Amino acid sequence: MKKPTLIFCILMIALNNFAAFGQIKIPKIFKPTDKPTVEAPTGQIPNPQNQNSPPKNQQTSADQIWTLFGEYVDDGFTWFHSLETNDLDAKQLRVPTGWTLKSSMRLMGVYPKRSAFKFVVSQGGKMIGTTRCEASAYNMPPNQNVIDVSYIAVDGCHNKAEMTTKETGKFDVEVFLIDGATNAERSVRKYKIEVVQINRVNSQIGKLSKPDAPRYVVLRHAETPASVLFLRPAGTYDYFNQQEGRSQSNQVEVYYSISPTKEGWGGLPLSALRCSVNGTRIKLRESGSQTDIVSSLDYSSRMSYEIYTDRLVAPYSTGGPAYQDDFGFRIYRATLPLTYGTGRADPSRLNMKEHPGNWECSISQNGDPLRTWRWTIGSDGMPVKHAEQTSNVNLFSNAYLVQTEIPMGGTIYDKRLAPTSANEGFFYGQKWTSAEGKSMAGKVPVKGSLLPVPSNKIK
Repeated sequence: MKKPTLIFCILMIALNNFAAFGQIKIPKIFKPTDKPTVEAPTGQIPNPQNQNSPPKNQQTSADQIWTLFGEYVDDGFTWFHSLETNDLDAKQLRVPTGWTLKSSMRLMGVYPKRSAFKFVVSQGGKMIGTTRCEASAYNMPPNQNVIDVSYIAVDGCHNKAEMTTKETGKFDVEVFLIDGATNAERSVRKYKIEVVQINRVNSQIGKLSKPDAPRYVVLRHAETPASVLFLRPAGTYDYFNQQEGRSQSNQVEVYYSISPTKEGWGGLPLSALRCSVNGTRIKLRESGSQTDIVSSLDYSSRMSYEIYTDRLVAPYSTGGPAYQDDFGFRIYRATLPLTYGTGRADPSRLNMKEHPGNWECSISQNGDPLRTWRWTIGSDGMPVKHAEQTSNVNLFSNAYLVQTEIPMGGTIYDKRLAPTSANEGFFYGQKWTSAEGKSMAGKVPVKGSLLPVPSNKIK
């Protein structure tokens, strides 16, 4: 009788343990290809601002790029450029035909091979043209790294045969994703751009002086207050994935837009960084003579630059070079002498996690401030998202919109400034929705003219 009793006890213990085990909830394994289906009412296009908003970010550590993102357009990567177009006449001479749109776009998420973007340009409801480009993919199956992000992108998509126009003014640009497996199309983002014509003359004078082929520029005055703080992990490329080299340690970078003077084309001079946290200035970590030095580099792929010329008045009408007024926009990358995270942090630089709170950093040259940026570092050592990122715009992993202040009257490198962002929005027409964003947009100072000034209009 003892032996059955022992067996019965063992059986009861096993059943109790099994019942307890049955109450344990086993977490679902994340599959990057599992994406919720968003359906829209018949005849309507889903609102990309809501459809593509990422879920709450998850990360394995501050040293790695955030993972488990949903589908959304990275507005900070988007760039629109007007590229002049020409045809050949019977004598094989170039005849200007206007411009075509050259677009860059990044869409986060996992998509079938051969997926593509289609850019549809319209003006006042009238179709101007479309351009389709197959997207390149990063970190996609079957070689997907689940601790990294995945996306598809095009950088410089254009096709002169598909779209050419001489129209100028304001345009709507709607971006569609074309599924590589089914060829189904769906809208993922809507933008607004404004294109202006830049007139020019040839190099001749007198009766031989004639108009030269005009050029075109997409205005970016509204992008002036939109600066992006990017915590760049070690071993990765910069925000725009330029292949100039991978970072050796965790870097802190700020990307900002400017309409520069001639001295600003090709990069800004080295500037000095000064930071404070909660109103108290902090000392940067000693690293020889480079302790507070900031370099601001520009990007040829993120530049729109043309030179207006005329011979309307003397002395330009009688000889010598034509009158010139350079005009354009450029994005700069400021690499700050800061770092973040733990294992891959730069030991020679101050780590932001050591100073949680409200940060304010300014770059200056010879004591004159060029830009001031403000953000908040949370208790986890990472920045807190700007209010505009909660439901309005989306950025790449580890990227944050930061409050931007431009000195009154602008700086020696700002040629043109205008508070157009308050009305036009930012990131090509996305309206400001937060009190912080609206305040920042309204404080952009005025300097210079919005467009090139003819020689007969100079005061």
